[in-house]
Amino acid sequence: MEMAEKIAKVVGDVLNRTLDPVETMSGDEPLHTLGMDSINCVEIILQLEEEFNIAFEDEELMLDNLNSINKLCKIVKHKQVEHVA
Repeated sequence: MEMAEKIAKVVGDVLNRTLDPVETMSGDEPLHTLGMDSINCVEIILQLEEEFNIAFEDEELMLDNLNSINKLCKIVKHKQVEHVA
């Protein structure tokens, strides 16, 4: 399973959505169109930290930086590179 698919699954689980609407939406489409709010965003971050064995810093937790699948993929990839380095 690719990273975007894993992230889409986490988003779908948190938002209680089937994967169909999450997987068929554009990677740049804002997740609020699926009903994501700030509370859901925190839940998604916590699950991503566990899934990918990463940790988000407080200054990275800006909703505007985490509101699409592509943005989440970008930051998770960056965190994984940081973790390895």
